[in-house]
Amino acid sequence: MTNASSDSGPLADANVGEIIIYVRDLARMKRFYSEQLGFRIVADRGRLVAFSGNAGAEIVLHGGREDSRDGGNSWLLQIIVPDIDKAVLALRERGVAISDVEQRPYGRYARFSDPEGNQLGLEQA
Repeated sequence: MTNASSDSGPLADANVGEIIIYVRDLARMKRFYSEQLGFRIVADRGRLVAFSGNAGAEIVLHGGREDSRDGGNSWLLQIIVPDIDKAVLALRERGVAISDVEQRPYGRYARFSDPEGNQLGLEQA
């Protein structure tokens, strides 16, 4: 890794807040992450369970993964931004195909993919 940094990009002030893993068996995965790995549960909201260690991003298990044969992604890198509208506009200006901002019960969200199809998301709480 290089130590080079750029403070001029649309996500320069962002923070990786959550790593979301879409799971098929939420109860089993919850037990694994809490009982076997020892992560503390910081939120349990039915279809999603959030874990935390001492610092850094949360790991969030989301019970929304469907069985599929296409081997699609089971994770989402969630990036926390202070102003999601500004970040979405700046990313679009740089050629990123990103969804419209969506209001949900826990905040505002937008989704996009990297060039290899990996899912990323923006969140403003």
